Amino acid sequence: MVFPLILRASQSIPNLGLLDQEALLRKLARPGAVLDLKPQGATSAVRFDVLAGRYDFDYSVHQNREGIRLGTLKLETAPYGYWPTMILLASAASIGLPGALTWTGSIVGDAPGLAKIAFQATVASNIAAGSWMPDMVALAIHHRASNIGLYRPASMGLNAGASLLNDVFSPASQAIRYAASQNQAGWFHLSNYEIASALEPAHRGRFRAFGWFRAEPSQALPWYVSLDTVAQGMPSNALASWSAVATVPPAVASGTPGAYGAQPSPAYILAELGELALPAVGSGMGGGQRLRVWAAPATSNVGIASPVLLCGGLYLLPVDSDFAGVMPRGLAIPTTLTPSAGRLTLDSEISQAILSGYSLDLASALPAQNAWAYYRGPLPKVASGVRLELLAGTRKTASGATGPVVHNAPAFASVSVSYRPRFQFLKGI
Repeated sequence: MVFPLILRASQSIPNLGLLDQEALLRKLARPGAVLDLKPQGATSAVRFDVLAGRYDFDYSVHQNREGIRLGTLKLETAPYGYWPTMILLASAASIGLPGALTWTGSIVGDAPGLAKIAFQATVASNIAAGSWMPDMVALAIHHRASNIGLYRPASMGLNAGASLLNDVFSPASQAIRYAASQNQAGWFHLSNYEIASALEPAHRGRFRAFGWFRAEPSQALPWYVSLDTVAQGMPSNALASWSAVATVPPAVASGTPGAYGAQPSPAYILAELGELALPAVGSGMGGGQRLRVWAAPATSNVGIASPVLLCGGLYLLPVDSDFAGVMPRGLAIPTTLTPSAGRLTLDSEISQAILSGYSLDLASALPAQNAWAYYRGPLPKVASGVRLELLAGTRKTASGATGPVVHNAPAFASVSVSYRPRFQFLKGI
């Protein structure tokens, strides 16, 4: 930014001569200074952070004789201006997980605002460090107000050999049960979900997919599961070769550590199924989309007569909107061996991801930690988003790093989202 100036020496105020004024301008045009601009007709000023600057003068003997100096103040500022305040978008004392926090109204500013998200698990059983504690969280800010998020088993199709049953340990209180044979071999359809053509336009984009699964009995070998999508007009296409494959270890009673870590019984493994693009094919293919859940046993002979695989639902987290991030472990601090419920704060204003202990007694509260050791993703910003999606999982306490992420009981969290408005000037001042 370039500001042409006319300086005049003050005759009545001491220490405000030309040299004093020029020295002050050079001192202020340094990193760390701020510049507040209030355009004509505006009700508030926009602040810019000064990165570097200099003051140049055009010396004239005749102007100097009259106590006048012509100069130019040149400032290099950060690319966006902002309001020096934080605006609360939404907050909730308790949200059922998986869940969402929504808000109304437009975002102030013509550039993505710097957001701050605070997440604190609040389920009663883990405040006192219960047997299972929240240790994983995935979250995203997006503009899809009608996003489904949780795809419940009751809304999913049943393929041959599968049935729907009530299950209080499932996130949706229902599950799809598939009873396999001892010699079950190869990949097969476990279930599917039809996105109708009328709803399909609201569900386009990239998503990170998750699913809840349980393998029984405890003597069984692990199962493999995968997820892909096809157009409804091509329901019998082969499993996509790029689809991620997740492993579902067998359920072990009471989460006893075993060959596959500390599995929960009768809880559900939360498996990450990779990224998914909707629609599945390029433009020109009309109709709706079909999500397909695939499964396969570890071997052609699982070694037991009646292996069972259950699916507790799917979850699609949008990753192509304002913000998306995941923390695969670390909420149980300092570790799952000696856990305490942690609070995650993602703050774009100060460019930090912080994990801290929660305690009303500051003397006994755990110190803040750097969450970048576990957090994967950018710091949050908000442009057109109207909704924060939240997904969390728990781990067995005292199980170490081998414990899988699970859903073992209803989970809740307190959440808040705030932001700092930012602005851009398309023309110089």
